[in-house]
Amino acid sequence: LYDTICTSSNDTSFYEVCDFEPLHRRFKGACEAEGGKLYQYSHSFSVTTDEGNMEFVSSLDIPLCVASSCDAETIFESVVTGLWEFYLDGDFGNNVYSNYTLDSYNPILEVDTSPTPMPTEYVYTCEEDTERIGLFSKGVGYIYKDFSSLIECDDVSCDNSGVLEEFMVPCQFRGGVMYSVNIDSNCIDKVFEEKNIPVCLGPSCSVSEWIDKILLQLDDPETCSYESNVEEMELTFSDECHDDFGTLSEAAGYGDPRHVFEYMSNGFLYDTVCSIATDIVNGTFETFETCDFESMIEVFQGPCEEEGGLMYTYTYALELNTSNYVEDVYNGTDSYWVNLTFEGEYLNAPICVTSSCHGEDYFEAGIFRYLDFLLDVTFMGGAQEHTPIEYTLISDLPMPHTATPTVTQSEAPSTAPGSKKKKSKKLKTSKKKKKHKAPKMKKSKGSKSM
Repeated sequence: LYDTICTSSNDTSFYEVCDFEPLHRRFKGACEAEGGKLYQYSHSFSVTTDEGNMEFVSSLDIPLCVASSCDAETIFESVVTGLWEFYLDGDFGNNVYSNYTLDSYNPILEVDTSPTPMPTEYVYTCEEDTERIGLFSKGVGYIYKDFSSLIECDDVSCDNSGVLEEFMVPCQFRGGVMYSVNIDSNCIDKVFEEKNIPVCLGPSCSVSEWIDKILLQLDDPETCSYESNVEEMELTFSDECHDDFGTLSEAAGYGDPRHVFEYMSNGFLYDTVCSIATDIVNGTFETFETCDFESMIEVFQGPCEEEGGLMYTYTYALELNTSNYVEDVYNGTDSYWVNLTFEGEYLNAPICVTSSCHGEDYFEAGIFRYLDFLLDVTFMGGAQEHTPIEYTLISDLPMPHTATPTVTQSEAPSTAPGSKKKKSKKLKTSKKKKKHKAPKMKKSKGSKSM
């Protein structure tokens, strides 16, 4: 959100001004629901080093929830001021001269509930677009999973159809375009064909230019020549649903199932929604984590519905059994392997779904497969079991499709007379081995030879 509320310059000194008023509506409802009163305060501070470098920061209308039992004057003039002065002295060290000023504070009586205007669309370069999708970069992290078991090879070819299917939904879910690439190598001593190589590119990319670069790196006229053929894969979801990927704002959670976890971590909210327990049993370190995000639904529901989306929640479970190599940092000599088990259950995680996306197919063929992929590729080694349990429609808006998840009486949540029941879909949790079907091709991009 930094770019939407702050401006800065960094010529001879650093100067920053931030206006937090657009964030008030994200905190007011939750604050008052817990018996607090939402205030806003403005402050400014400057920091000058011995070398003469200067930083000046002005922050306007910062929201802060104050408990009803607290005196606002004491909170702001003593606690808030004291904490900021402590931060400035501690963070910048001894070789600085800082000056902090609390400019004002007052209760927030009303908040702006008008829809948040979408920012002007930014035109990405191919490199930025592909980085934004991030399957092999910071969007996921290191790819730890070994995909070799999904590749079928013989003496003259390798078929990557299994890997292609594995990457299909994650690529398209993040707004990318999935391609299948075949490369034939004709060398002096061998002819070899690499089939269905998965390539996920940003929508602004030219796949033919990407292929040209790859073949240019491979080509050696004296020993080998290469020919390529590329086909674009069919969309897993509808054209309208795919086109809407990336249109939801950060306030609505981007439509990304990971966002609520990142929001919780960045906001230091872990202890309010999660509990964790550890134990050692027969030399195995066991960890149990449970997170219930019900209290965070309202943070995203308002912006989600204002942008035309539907608010859902989902429940998901994870089991991980692995081992880890530990080095004795004290003695520097003894090292050993330890067995680790992890069980996590994540309840009522909110996610905003655009109205163009089919609820049932979107969760079962999209969101849960996407989560499976993320967990597969970000944990090193070990046996994993991912169990999607249920998803529930929270919004009162009509479903964007005629088929709605069926709810038996035993599955329906208990509600007071006259209240609305949430539509919930429970999933079968029996674990079956994946079968990799031949991926569907959309259209051929032709061939290229060098």
